Order: sequence, then C-alpha cells, then structure tokens
Amino acid sequence: MRPRTILSTSVFVSLLLVAGVCVPAAGPETTGVLKVNSDPEGATVEVDSGQKGITPTMLEVPAGLRKVRICRDGYVTQSQEVIISPDGIVRLQLKLMLSLIATVTERRGKDQAEMVLIPEGKFLRGVGEGSSEKTFLKVFWIDKHEVTNAQYARFMQEIGHRKPAYWEDPAFNQPSQPVVGVSWEDAISYARWAGKRLPSEVEWEKAARGVDGRIYPWGNAWGPDRCNSWGGQDGFEGPAPVGSFPSGASPYGVMDMAGNVWEWVADEPNHDASADVQSVRIGRGGSWANPPEGVKVISQAKGDTNLTDCIIGFRCALDGP
Repeated sequence: MRPRTILSTSVFVSLLLVAGVCVPAAGPETTGVLKVNSDPEGATVEVDSGQKGITPTMLEVPAGLRKVRICRDGYVTQSQEVIISPDGIVRLQLKLMLSLIATVTERRGKDQAEMVLIPEGKFLRGVGEGSSEKTFLKVFWIDKHEVTNAQYARFMQEIGHRKPAYWEDPAFNQPSQPVVGVSWEDAISYARWAGKRLPSEVEWEKAARGVDGRIYPWGNAWGPDRCNSWGGQDGFEGPAPVGSFPSGASPYGVMDMAGNVWEWVADEPNHDASADVQSVRIGRGGSWANPPEGVKVISQAKGDTNLTDCIIGFRCALDGP
C-alpha cells in the first residue's frame, strides 16, 4: 500500500477578495466564471470535489461560495474558498511550490528496496549552475536509498557473485552502509538480478534536483549538516548509513544524492567519435571524500567499467508507472 502523501511547503495564491463581503444570493440557474492559471501548468483544478479542469483553465461554475482544490504531482496541494458572483469572473493565479518530502514510495524489485516515483514533466538540466535547458522525462521510479551491503549480500548469496573490494573491511561493510568497491559491471549485474536497471544520467539528475535547477538537492545554499562530505559537519569519516541526512533529501524525497558515495549511471560520457572510451562510464553526486564543491547535483566523474573504489556505489531505477 502506498503511504499517504505528506507535503510541507507553501503555495503563493493571488486572489482579490474583500473581507466581510457577503455571499451574493443566486438563483438556481445563475453562474459565473472561474479562471485558474498555475506555474507550472498542468495542475488539476476541482470545484466542490466535482467539476474539473487542467490549468490553464476556464470553468463556468454555479454562483455562490465554492471550494477550489488545485493539485499536481510533486507539488503542494492548495484548497481555497472563492465567491462566484452571477455573471462575474474570479481569477486565481498560483505559483506551485515543490513538496520537500517524498510523494509516492513503494517497495519494488526483487531486492524489495523502497522506490520513489518521479513524475513526468520538464526540468532544468545542465552541466553548470544557472542552467536553463529544459528537458522532458517520462515518469520513472528510482531507489530512495543507495544499495546497501545487506541488499548486496543477498544478491551475492543467490547467484554466487564475487565480493566487492573492501567487503572484509569494517569501515565499509556495515549492513546499512552503501555497498562500495563495486564496478559498473557489478552494478549492472545487481540491477538485472533485482529486475531493474541503472538510472540514466538525466534521470539521476532530475531525481536529485527537482525541476528548478537547484545546486544541491535541498536548495542553492550549502548545508554542512545535510550530507556526508569532506570537511562538513556530518560526523562520519567514511560512508554513512543510508538515509542519515533527511534534511538533505531531494525535492522528491530521494536520499543521499549529494555526497556519501559516487553513484554509477548507465550512460557513456560524451566524447570524440575517434576516442576509445567504450569502457568508460559516469558517476554522479560526489562522495564522503569530496568537499562541498564536489557534491553538487551537477558533479560528475568518469571511470573504467571495471573500476572499484571505496567512494563508489550505486542505486537502481525502473520505468514507470
């Protein structure tokens, strides 16, 4: 069963109402017009839990006191009472704000990892701060947490896969820590076993930063206690147990997208067609050994598919819904 959505941010509503105005008397056939615009567009508008539209929308509704509800996946839901005068027009202009807590989570895949549904739509993507490149993605699922040692142990036991580097090192092998010392090939094998895949680089970035082009998963200002990084105030000298920094969650509630461990993604890096880099893949998000500059959502590293290191792990993804 999907847990109930929790939303914890504000929506700015522009609506002109005069305090103390009485609801006008209206005959059974009188109507007025309700115009609703939202940023971003595509929000569902419900009037009195019945009549519906998708922003931008113009609805002819019965005159009188009406309750309007505006909702969109990944954003806070707003309810507003408005007075519709006979033959009058009421305009609502809304700036929808992202929810700061996960929208929908389920346990999916053979590993039964908790996954977060990332809604369909455009987001600001780029390799630098202040990016304005809008990229459209279909809905997809992504693991809420990095794959842990406990999950990886089950995978190894079932198929006889080799141990990662550092598997015997107590600084890196605790059950709730993210598995490290895994190559890109190891990550692919795990994902296939679990019935999943590695996220694409663009999917990873949307899950990490939301739609508004932010620098870190939680916003644009550095937060030394919001992730596991070098020189921060996190209290860890190596990989932290997954989910240790709830205040550093992405807008969708995905955890540890900044720091902790680099995460393999499916893509090859862009390169000159003449270059021999077929065995090179990308990691995203920085690690516990990187300073604040290296754990931004745009942070990218490249490595051979056979590379194993104590700063590299991964998470999985699935097509939606």
